[in-house]
Amino acid sequence: MLGHLKIFPLSVEVTECGDVNLLNTIVNTVIETQIDVVIIDSFTVSAIHSTDNEIFNFFTTCKNMCDSGKTILIIIHDYAVGIDMLTRLRSMCDAHISLRLEETNLRLMKTMEIMKIRGAQLTTGNILHFEVEPDFGLRIIPVLRARV
Repeated sequence: MLGHLKIFPLSVEVTECGDVNLLNTIVNTVIETQIDVVIIDSFTVSAIHSTDNEIFNFFTTCKNMCDSGKTILIIIHDYAVGIDMLTRLRSMCDAHISLRLEETNLRLMKTMEIMKIRGAQLTTGNILHFEVEPDFGLRIIPVLRARV
């Protein structure tokens, strides 16, 4: 309503181009519109149709924008790039959070693992189980209840 949120939907047809134009468009839009927070959900299709060099250059540009005060959240599936590229991207990022489904006692649990956050010390308890509830948001499930 106030114009503070802009959503740029990406269709599969657009991202299948496989050229660097889409990645450049995202970067240029962030720079030109003075956006402070960017969420790219999901970068997977773009990554599948781009070369490793294009992906690395895109993440490098995003990292430089983050160093100048922007916040950029990029969601990407593990299968979108090779393991070597995934390792390089993870090391470049300030934070790495892994989301997955785990089966415990015939029940699927959503799990979040904090793999890395720049400036934070890793401690025990970096894994949590949660549920998403409409009209409420995230509900953290206590570990004892998650194992039952």
